[in-house]
Amino acid sequence: MYQRYLSSNISQLLEVFRGIDEQPFNIINKIIKKHLLLKSVQAVEKNIGRNLTLPVLNNILIRTQKDTLNFISTDLELAVSVSIPAKIEREGNIVVPPKILSSFLNNISDGNTHIEAKGSNLFVEQGSYKTKINGEGDREYPLHPIMKKRQYFTISAPELIKGLQQTINSVAVSDLKPEL
Repeated sequence: MYQRYLSSNISQLLEVFRGIDEQPFNIINKIIKKHLLLKSVQAVEKNIGRNLTLPVLNNILIRTQKDTLNFISTDLELAVSVSIPAKIEREGNIVVPPKILSSFLNNISDGNTHIEAKGSNLFVEQGSYKTKINGEGDREYPLHPIMKKRQYFTISAPELIKGLQQTINSVAVSDLKPEL
């Protein structure tokens, strides 16, 4: 009797998990200028390194909130976030590979670009140009800290240059031996 009860509960749990995987991710639907979109993707793409242990870090998170489109990348030490105004029809999140997105955007003309996330796919369209980029949900993407209070400091350019010149000798060309 206990074994039958246990197997029926496991079956119910498996059905719940199957339902989660089959549900589409949040839907994003937005219209934005191509040059703003391309600059934003390229800005956060610079923070992405090759991460074999956590492949999700090779991607960027696209998040919409109200009338703002956020592009976020992280390497778990540094997070880069770019926010731009956009006409948002539906809010949501999706994680996509930035290299594919920026390559497509580089090859289309300027103008209004329509982006829509359906399920785990990102559809980008402008005029007669269309593409579908396979993405994933944001469940595995790490959270990035949100700064509540802006803290900053100023430093003169000559002081910054002097400081960089003093430390440039200790910068490694490769990260194969990070202890050097």
